[in-house]
Amino acid sequence: GEGRGEGEGVNEPLTAGPLQIPGEAIPEVHWDVAVVGAGPAGTVAAVRLAEAGRRVLLLDAASFPRDKACGDCLSPDALRVLGRLGIEGEARATGRSVTALSIFSPSRREVVLRGDGLTLRRELLDTLLARRAVSAGALFARGEVTATEAQPDGTVRLALASGPSLSARYVLLATGARLQLARRAGLAAASKPEAVAVRRYVRSSFPLERMVAFYDRSILPGYFWIFPVAEGLYNVGCGVFCRRRGRAPLNPASALDIFTRTFPLARDLLAAGEPASSLRGAALRCGLAAARPAAGAFFAAGEVLGTTFPSTGEGIGQAMESGEMAAEGILEALAGNPGGQRYAARLAAELAPRYRGYRIAEAWLARPWLAELLAWQAGRSAWLRERLAAILAEGADPADVFSLGGLWRSLWS
Repeated sequence: GEGRGEGEGVNEPLTAGPLQIPGEAIPEVHWDVAVVGAGPAGTVAAVRLAEAGRRVLLLDAASFPRDKACGDCLSPDALRVLGRLGIEGEARATGRSVTALSIFSPSRREVVLRGDGLTLRRELLDTLLARRAVSAGALFARGEVTATEAQPDGTVRLALASGPSLSARYVLLATGARLQLARRAGLAAASKPEAVAVRRYVRSSFPLERMVAFYDRSILPGYFWIFPVAEGLYNVGCGVFCRRRGRAPLNPASALDIFTRTFPLARDLLAAGEPASSLRGAALRCGLAAARPAAGAFFAAGEVLGTTFPSTGEGIGQAMESGEMAAEGILEALAGNPGGQRYAARLAAELAPRYRGYRIAEAWLARPWLAELLAWQAGRSAWLRERLAAILAEGADPADVFSLGGLWRSLWS
């Protein structure tokens, strides 16, 4: 795939990938849990389940290492999960530390926010997590699951596009934006993606040590970005939310092309370099849209549930957290307890309330004049800059800032 060559020479120890066997070589044993999808949600769950002594099969349709369209930023929530898995240090050593973010308003007014940021290409992150799952005892195999069927004895049969059919007591669906299997199991809501993101890598000698986000009027409530991910390598992309208040749909690829030709930093970056990958895109589902995270022998975690935050489009940390919760629910179920109910209750109590503020922020940022007002006021108020930085660090509720009360307090702080 394209991703194998994009990071060539960068963080080479991870590019060998985890031990992933072909689907045809999967032993015909009865698995306690089959995890379908080796993204952040699935691999985190596989680690927890395997560490608990369960027979875990981790499946992905792609051959690892594989590239994935993503902004490549790790939130503090994601880093905390990596810390609990014992691999935060390796992630930090592999990724790129970034301590500043420049946010540009529609009129290109700049606000600089400080913080502890880390970027790590998804190819490397997912490989790191899959290796951790293998080291915990999970079997990692390449296999495309084409169908699942609950059996009278309570088990689930999984059919692969190539290879033997499999049997598992429980199935965790962590298939990202691909909802077919989850819908058939009665798990995911039949909703359309709420946003679309595209990105390409750019290799450039232009010195840019900070992250950049540009809230251009044409793309609100989305934004363009430039994120340094390795020495001389940048992730350049944009996220477009579908709720655009009656405006015509925006083509993200065309918008990104205009951005790289007209925004000074993007133009300078390209002038001193060249694209290092083709354009890749992904659909995003936000706000915990699925009504049922568990049903019978089926559980779901990550993007299948719509764990991505509105407004920011950040989803890795919440996907990983949902994977942890799903694993604990499955362990409860394997012990004869109502694990599915407890998993749903935890999501509702611990994760779901965090989305309201991001919905409010998205609504505010859909209005160019409000985005401009916030940028103007942030330039005058240290309190507002600190609160915006705290939101990016997921240490504050966006509703505290994106409100009349928040603006009023910023006038006096």
